[in-house]
Amino acid sequence: IPNSIPYNNIVKLLNDSYLITKNSPYGPDGTSSGFSVCQDIKLNRIHYIFVSSDIEVLSYANLTDSYNKNYYSDHLPVIVKINIKD
Repeated sequence: IPNSIPYNNIVKLLNDSYLITKNSPYGPDGTSSGFSVCQDIKLNRIHYIFVSSDIEVLSYANLTDSYNKNYYSDHLPVIVKINIKD
């Protein structure tokens, strides 16, 4: 969780892809919910993709795909499109 000791230790070495993406992040800020789309998505991010300084994050997304009003998981998938710098 941002501002937690573990998060702050990690970002001393790696970049949080959510914060450095070239395009605005897609989807909700939170990455956790119940299975039902009727439940609110939690506001806190609990899933992260950290990258080294030689990685450029082109896009970042929290996906909310569902089927029959249910998410596939109670944890939303987080994906990034990256470019490896030369």
